[in-house]
Amino acid sequence: MAKRRILVVEDDRAILQGIHDALEYAGYDVLEAKDGKEGTRMALRFDYDLLLLYLFS
Repeated sequence: MAKRRILVVEDDRAILQGIHDALEYAGYDVLEAKDGKEGTRMALRFDYDLLLLYLFS
């Protein structure tokens, strides 16, 4: 079975790295975007099993 692909969109580098490391350790293929604009481009360009966004207001 192919690895599940997840796109993580997060502008805080430390949070992004922690999420990335945890998901990769769990066996997922993780791609990351540093902001919403980049995340939108990547989401429209590739297929993902899950898009993970964090919004803090």
